Amino acid sequence: MTQEYPKHKGFGPVPKPSTPSKKKPVTPEFSKEDLDAFAKEKGVQKYYIFMRFAEDRWFPCGSIGAPEDRIDEAIMDSRQSLIENGRKRFPQLRDKEDFEFGYQLLDKPRSTITPAKVVKKSLLDRVKGLFQRQR
Repeated sequence: MTQEYPKHKGFGPVPKPSTPSKKKPVTPEFSKEDLDAFAKEKGVQKYYIFMRFAEDRWFPCGSIGAPEDRIDEAIMDSRQSLIENGRKRFPQLRDKEDFEFGYQLLDKPRSTITPAKVVKKSLLDRVKGLFQRQR
């Protein structure tokens, strides 16, 4: 004859069954039209960004919004994330280094790709930029 043991309930009270959390839908503070109007007012333009290795063909790796006179700086600031995006999308770029970047206006996709100039900032400029972004 086998002896039955009572079911083990553990220590403490029985936990309540979990209910799925009800997340509120995220609503943007500004509409796309508001953001576009703000960008136009400040002189910000949108660009497609491309990368290539050793005069090879251009590969799209992202997009950036920046004033026309500061696009080269914006590309150099976002260089690491652009390289990561390009390597994820194109396996032939995964083992390459020393990329060249280019840009093209989002409004004019048939225009030629303009190579970006390499902009090197001094240490003082980098520190200033760090504090300006935290505002």
